[in-house]
Amino acid sequence: MYSEVMWRLRKEKVKSDFKIEYPNPQEMFSQDDTHVTGKMKLEIIHHLNRVLSIDIGFRGYYLTRYTEQVDTNSSVTYEETTDLFDESRRIFEPKEQKNKSSKGCTLPAGESFDMSFAYEFPSDQNLPSSCYRLGKEGSERGNVSVCYEVYTCFSYIPSILGKKKKTYYSSNLKYQGCCDVEHWESTHMSQSSLSFPGKLKIMIPDEEQGVLVKNYMKGAHVHSRLLRSVFDDNYKKGNIDQFAKKSEINVKLSIPQPLYLYSTLDAFSITFELPLNTSLEPDYTYKGQSTKLGFFRVTFMWLKLIQDVKIYCKDYSYKTVKKSPLLQLSDLNVDLDVANFKFDEANNTYFHTTTLGKLVGDSISCIISKTDDPIVGDFDVHKVFTNKNTLSLNMEISDA
Repeated sequence: MYSEVMWRLRKEKVKSDFKIEYPNPQEMFSQDDTHVTGKMKLEIIHHLNRVLSIDIGFRGYYLTRYTEQVDTNSSVTYEETTDLFDESRRIFEPKEQKNKSSKGCTLPAGESFDMSFAYEFPSDQNLPSSCYRLGKEGSERGNVSVCYEVYTCFSYIPSILGKKKKTYYSSNLKYQGCCDVEHWESTHMSQSSLSFPGKLKIMIPDEEQGVLVKNYMKGAHVHSRLLRSVFDDNYKKGNIDQFAKKSEINVKLSIPQPLYLYSTLDAFSITFELPLNTSLEPDYTYKGQSTKLGFFRVTFMWLKLIQDVKIYCKDYSYKTVKKSPLLQLSDLNVDLDVANFKFDEANNTYFHTTTLGKLVGDSISCIISKTDDPIVGDFDVHKVFTNKNTLSLNMEISDA
């Protein structure tokens, strides 16, 4: 027991340093960036007894965890590891001239190991993205970690009569795996309507001069209009329409099927519609010029990933839902004017179609590039974990 404690203490006194050459500023590997190269330095700070070997390697594995509530005051956390791949080579083992014994050798303080490494993520496996404790922690909850790491491994005997054990020093790698999503439930087409019961025109016609002039009315005052009409004829029914009017706009989001997260933001098509079976004149335009009644502003946008996760560990399973933002933009101030919309004669609507990329001013980037961490795609690993993704888009539109 004493020797095992000493080995745990000495683990902190072995200094390991991995310098990895990352393929991009996100420090993220992917199916397009599979080569892992770098240098490793291992320095013995405190002498270590009964060392059998030291290996350097590259591996991937699943780690599932589940916490069972045993009683009111205690719980037990179970862990289960499933290997994906493991590639290693030996960099040290005792020799006769290094005081070898049947129980290993002693590595003195100050001894060090320096070497370069070069690995590659396997191309013959459909690897999931790396993640850390996807799920939840706590009593009667579980989570899964998908880990990729370069490592060094000490094989040793912790005590004179003990059995061989291993201690790892590692550097975790971020990896973006396959994220081609076949099903996004019903989110491939969604529609919502926004209604402004008393939207003020910015400009109003001056019939005598035949031009638009600035509307002097400060507000539509929908709820107090009846009272105001007693003192101001402009608020009376039949007169108010020349200053303010109800306006409605529909927003349709179209997502291609299937959606590839390596596609650009232009993969999302967004259509704004004004249902109107008459001409834009004279409410929305006057002699071809906008009254700004149909002037709207997109102020906020939130693209959200919803993950439906199920984790298996030992004889337990746990289901949960995780929500995380993929793209969150505030203070967008993207202006739209119905006066510039096209007319769809078949549906009696005026419409404007654009893309998410154009709205946010970025038609080049893909969805994944907007995140700092890998996205776990739809995955089903038997008796380890399953994940099902859904995507939602929230948009805030003001009457400007």
